[in-house]
Amino acid sequence: MVQVPVQPLTAEEYLHLTDWPYGGRIELEDGSIREVPTEERINTLIELFLVAELPKFLPIQRLSLGQVEVEVPAAKARLRNPEVMALHPAM
Repeated sequence: MVQVPVQPLTAEEYLHLTDWPYGGRIELEDGSIREVPTEERINTLIELFLVAELPKFLPIQRLSLGQVEVEVPAAKARLRNPEVMALHPAM
């Protein structure tokens, strides 16, 4: 059996995916899609704290809960999906 090497995905290709067999959250890391492991309890507590506290300082329209992809510097395309994010007013 001959294995064909898989071509790493670019950020553009990742953002245009419409169908994949993943059940949870996913991220692009070094050109490969990986499922994000279930958060530990401390991460969930931090997320809840930020969701409760940030609206005291920012308009609610500037907050995003896991709906934004962020490209971070890497040798190959890497996109992360933060749980909580404060958006710039121009967004």
